[in-house]
Amino acid sequence: MKKRSYKVQTKIWCNETGVIYNSVKEASEKTGVNASAISQQMKGNRNNVGGLTFKKINVEEMLNEIQKYKDIIADIVTVEFNKRGENR
Repeated sequence: MKKRSYKVQTKIWCNETGVIYNSVKEASEKTGVNASAISQQMKGNRNNVGGLTFKKINVEEMLNEIQKYKDIIADIVTVEFNKRGENR
């Protein structure tokens, strides 16, 4: 039986604006920066393009990171809620 493979979904993140794009093409269209220049910058061949820097992000990894922070925040809220209950 063949193992099913799937492509990991990646997005393009602009460090300066925080905007996440679906592709280099979309990032290029929305920012007015040449798509080839964006690709070269992400490969490390350029420091920035039009004053912007871009990074590929793995959506699955990003969601895992978000879940970690949600768990941490939930723990902090629980502790603070319990502290307030003790002070009454």
